[in-house]
Amino acid sequence: MNPLEQHERAMNFSFLAKQERERGNEDSALDYYSKAGDLEGEVADFYMDKPELEPTRSIIVRSAAFLNLKAGNIEKAEKYIFWGLINSKDEIVKNQLYEALDLCVTYRGLNEKIVSGNVDYIYKLRQKSVPYKIEPATPFYSNAVTLEMVSDFSMNYTKSLKGYSKSRYKDFFADQFRTPEDEESAADEFQKMINPVITSAGFGSLKFTIASDFLSRFGEDKELTMLKSNIVLKYHAEIFSQDFTEENINHFKTDFSQDEIEDIFRPIFNIRAINTNYKVGYYDRENFKLSYLSKTIASQKRKLLRVRRLPAEDIGKLESTLVHTRTTQGGFPSRKVILKQELKASSFDYPTNVIEPINKSPIILNQEIIINVNFNSETGFTFSLDELPIEESSILFREGLTLFYTEFLDSARELKNKETRDNVEESYWQTLQNLIGNLDNL
Repeated sequence: MNPLEQHERAMNFSFLAKQERERGNEDSALDYYSKAGDLEGEVADFYMDKPELEPTRSIIVRSAAFLNLKAGNIEKAEKYIFWGLINSKDEIVKNQLYEALDLCVTYRGLNEKIVSGNVDYIYKLRQKSVPYKIEPATPFYSNAVTLEMVSDFSMNYTKSLKGYSKSRYKDFFADQFRTPEDEESAADEFQKMINPVITSAGFGSLKFTIASDFLSRFGEDKELTMLKSNIVLKYHAEIFSQDFTEENINHFKTDFSQDEIEDIFRPIFNIRAINTNYKVGYYDRENFKLSYLSKTIASQKRKLLRVRRLPAEDIGKLESTLVHTRTTQGGFPSRKVILKQELKASSFDYPTNVIEPINKSPIILNQEIIINVNFNSETGFTFSLDELPIEESSILFREGLTLFYTEFLDSARELKNKETRDNVEESYWQTLQNLIGNLDNL
């Protein structure tokens, strides 16, 4: 046996398998992968007792493991995986074999055709994935990440990605619709198709990768599938990883309508707010260097997002009501409440330049601040500020706002009286100095 020639034959069968799969010929693809796996397995067997031929030996064994996995032959793939994990000294190869073993465990028990298709797809997904990392802002639970942190990130990330997807769909297919209504309807449908999936994950400060599901549905346009497959990469590069510099803000306002900006960027401001209890990092896909998203400040938010004002008279019990109205035989109107239900959640902005704490004189600020107000039917109104880690909740709006004002003043006093401040506290102190004219009166 000439190992080099046989390896090249295996690679040729692997190439043919990819072509057949792209054409939708699953049976032919599986047959070619099986031939490739058998040939590469024989080459790997030849190299196993030749440690002097490293790193070629480890690379061939890894190739045999993956080709047999793509052929759906889990038992044979595991033979090369375990051998490589025991004998290989190459850490990159061993990490890849651990990844292959994870897939073996995941798909064990399925038939070869299903295993082969899933393995191929997961590798395509991982090629189009963006690696992220979530860490606690402060290590309250050691370095562990809570489900609440993951939930908040995933909800806001998905909202923003879907908003971006809808905008890009309109740009891409702008000339294919007769009316704006048709375009809007089609863009809404495309937005529903965008479902980011986690393609790998690790414990502790949560490391995971995200890609967009891009399986082609029956009759789907190839251009649409291509747009789906690359949407996460484009979103990360063009939107999520960008800082809110003056230049970028102007670019965003030129590139997107105000409604699109609200859909795309408001969730990002939630993720990057100063009072968020987690921080998000991402890895460069080329060199795997870790960078962290910068925190946002109120002035950036004001330049990009519109203020969502709610008149004071509208702040009360939030509920939805379904009423049946008809006219009786006597000509009198009749109204019957069929359903009355309190709203589960709502959010709006509350601009103010005055702090009015409990039993204390009000303080006029040098500039207006925007208090974030989130209503939840379980906890009531929650008040927070992007610039400072202050948060208060109450079932009653006015009571919660007053508690927020009081905590604002108490936090300012606490920072003023500290003899030494760490870097984070110093940044908060600078913010307070900009907002409050005469800090000595505190």
